[in-house]
Formats: sequence, C-alpha cells, structure tokens
Amino acid sequence: MNNDTVTLIFVAATAIAVILQAGILLAIFIVMRTSVKKIHSEIEVFRTAALPLLDHSKDLMKNVSPKIQTATNDLAEIVRGLRTQTIEFQSSASEILERVHRQTGRVDTMVSGALDKVDHASTVVNDVVGVPLKQLSGFAAFAKAAVEAFRSNGPHNNTQHTRPAGDKDLFV
Repeated sequence: MNNDTVTLIFVAATAIAVILQAGILLAIFIVMRTSVKKIHSEIEVFRTAALPLLDHSKDLMKNVSPKIQTATNDLAEIVRGLRTQTIEFQSSASEILERVHRQTGRVDTMVSGALDKVDHASTVVNDVVGVPLKQLSGFAAFAKAAVEAFRSNGPHNNTQHTRPAGDKDLFV
C-alpha cells in the first residue's frame, strides 16, 4: 500500500463520516422542526383556551375590585365605630364601678351604724328591763319562801336552806 492509497482511504472514510454526520444532523433538524410545529400547535390550543379565561378573569377583577374596596372600607368603618363604642363603654363601666364602690361604702357605713345602734339599744333594753325583772324575780322568790315559812306549823330544825335553781344571781 502506498501513500496515495492510504490517503484515499482516509479521505473516503472522512467523507463517509461527514456524510453520516450530515444525515444525522438532517434527521435531528427534521425531528426538531416537527417538534417545534407540534409545540406551536399546542401553544396555540392553550392560547385559544387560556385567553378567554384570562379575559374573563380580567373582567371579573374589574367588576369585583370596586366591590371589594367598598366592602373593605365598610369593614374599616365598622371597626372604627366598634373601637369608639368600646372606649365609651369602658369609660361608662369605669364610672359605674366607681359609683357602685362609693355607694357600697356609704351603705356599709349606714348598715354598720344601724347595727351599732341596734346593739346599743338591745344593751339598754337589757339593762333597763332585765335588772328590774331579776330584782322582781328575787323579791317574788323571797315572798314565796316567806309565805311557805309562815304556813308551816312550827319552826324548822332543818338547817338546810332551799333555793330555787335560777336564783343564784339574784340579789335582794
């Protein structure tokens, strides 16, 4: 084999490799082109389905947005009103509690004074009525004992004195 033959074989092998590479690149190009066409058709189908939905959503947002804004403003106004009413209620409740506290103190003072007066009155009544009643009871016991002593027929030799059970505190 001479140099020309070897060179010719290398050139033929290179040519076959280049032709094979060109065929592969052509096949890749054809596959890519059909894929791109399919992707374009799918995008077109998606666009035809999605655009009305997007347009409808856009219209819906245009219609609903002012209503949402109005509802938000109304809700904010309600919250402000509730906050104001809560502050007024707290103020009124504090004022009422303060008045109740003062009235409770006054009622406590009045009830304590009334109970003190009732206690004093019961002590006075006990002293005014109880002491003379005890003295009268002692006098009645003395009279009873004297009457019994006079009724008996003779002097008693009995040195034991009998006292009624409730007369131990009586003084005549």
